[in-house]
Amino acid sequence: MAGDPQAWSSAAFFYLVQACLGLRFDTSADRVYFDNPRLPDCLERLDIRNLKVADSIIDVSLIRHAKDVAVNVRHGAGKVQVVVTHGASSPPRPIS
Repeated sequence: MAGDPQAWSSAAFFYLVQACLGLRFDTSADRVYFDNPRLPDCLERLDIRNLKVADSIIDVSLIRHAKDVAVNVRHGAGKVQVVVTHGASSPPRPIS
């Protein structure tokens, strides 16, 4: 029984990082997405090294700015594409 809570807690950090960064993968298209990435107040920068996506490996830096977070690919090996979105992607509302 004691092993189950420990297994969950060891993955919690990675789920938190994934949620903050809006991180998702499409390995069939060799793409990594950062949808509206955010960093916690305690972090100005986050470096991710040796992120494996399909047959590619990338190093990414996320840097906080006043209104958003920049995503910089510092190194890439393979054909992976990094896609970053900022802001809402809702359709425009009609003006009445």
